[in-house]
Amino acid sequence: MNLPATTWVGIFAHPDDEWVAGWPVFQCAAVRKGVVFFVGDNRPEGAGDRWEWAPALRRVLEALDIRLLGCLGLSPDFYREGRDRRKHWRTELAATLEAALTGPFAEAALLTHNPVGEYGHPDHVAVLQTVLDIAPEQRTFITDLCYEEKCSPLLERLFYQGAAFGPFPFEPDSWDKAREAYESSYRWTARDSPGALQANLYEL
Repeated sequence: MNLPATTWVGIFAHPDDEWVAGWPVFQCAAVRKGVVFFVGDNRPEGAGDRWEWAPALRRVLEALDIRLLGCLGLSPDFYREGRDRRKHWRTELAATLEAALTGPFAEAALLTHNPVGEYGHPDHVAVLQTVLDIAPEQRTFITDLCYEEKCSPLLERLFYQGAAFGPFPFEPDSWDKAREAYESSYRWTARDSPGALQANLYEL
C-alpha cells in the first residue's frame, strides 16, 4: 500500500472510528500509527467511572499496533455543546497534538473525519472543524468514504480538489482483526465492513 506518509496520527471522535473513518491508513501494517480521541467511552455520562474505559481501550489498540496519544475525555454527543466549550476543544486539541507530535511521531501526517462525517455523524463533522480551526502544521488528510450521505457539490469543491492518493483496496483480514478486537472489549462495536471496496486519500 503506497501511502503518502509512513507515520500517521488519527484525530477521531470515538474509539473504533479509526477503523471506519481511518480506513485505509489504519489497516496498513507497514506504517506507524497513533491516535487521539475526543471521547474515551461511547456510553452516556453517568454510566460509571468515566476513566474505566482506558485499560480496555489500550489493550484493543495494542492488539492493533496503534499507540494511544491522547484523549480529550469529552462526553458522547459533544457536538451539542456551545461555542465557549468549542473554544476549549480547540485549545485542548492543540495542546494534545503538541505533546503527541514528538519523537517517532514528530513528522506524522494527520488523518481525520471527512466533511460529511462518513455517514452524517455530527460529532465527526465537529472534529474536522476543530482540526481546521487550529490549523496544524502537519500534513492533514481525509478520505472520500461516505457510507450513507454524499458530499454536496460545494463540499466537493472545498475539500476534494487537492492532492489525491489511491485508490487503496479494502483488506478484509485486517478489518476483521479490528472488529474482533473491539468486540472482545465489550465496550465498542465495529462495522462488519467499511461499506466500500476502495478509498482515496485527499490532502487538505
